[in-house]
Amino acid sequence: QIIIWLTVLLYALPLLLDLAANGWKRVTSYFAADVYYYLIVARNFANYGSFTFDQEFLTNGYHPLWQILLGFFYHIFLVLELSKSSVLMAVFVINVLLLGSAIWLLGKAWILGTRQVSFLFLFLPIGIYGLFIARIIPAYGTLWSFTNGMESSLLIFLYALLFYLSVRYTPLLQSTQALLLGIILSLIFLA
Repeated sequence: QIIIWLTVLLYALPLLLDLAANGWKRVTSYFAADVYYYLIVARNFANYGSFTFDQEFLTNGYHPLWQILLGFFYHIFLVLELSKSSVLMAVFVINVLLLGSAIWLLGKAWILGTRQVSFLFLFLPIGIYGLFIARIIPAYGTLWSFTNGMESSLLIFLYALLFYLSVRYTPLLQSTQALLLGIILSLIFLA
């Protein structure tokens, strides 16, 4: 348990400390450029009820589950009359929570499968790929790079949930367990 929680902290704490030290504007340095297209479509969904970029034609080419979530979050923020900066902060926090939860689920799955977690689990936020290219492109390929305001964090969370449920419910004995895995796979497809 300690290794799992330390790994979650190793992922989340640098991000939150960076935010605390540099202010809310710092979140934009984590976001991929495409997140702003998602946010415009989300704003238009909240205002006009359709997924459109230009308020006239329907937009395609987005990941539906993430766009729907952003659309509903944006609608809540409009109803509460919160600022645009609070929307950016919320997207950042959602990404951190999803990836932190994914780390926790992976650790719990590891414990279910092997009864222990190796200390190497602590290196999960960096990852093998991140280690290999760290000298070329720092932070790219790490879990920190997936705190990008995009669908990455949701997809990683859903994969972790699938992994956890697959380990927990092996072998599949009940149709409700199979249905649950089917729902998770459907959400992965939509993400």
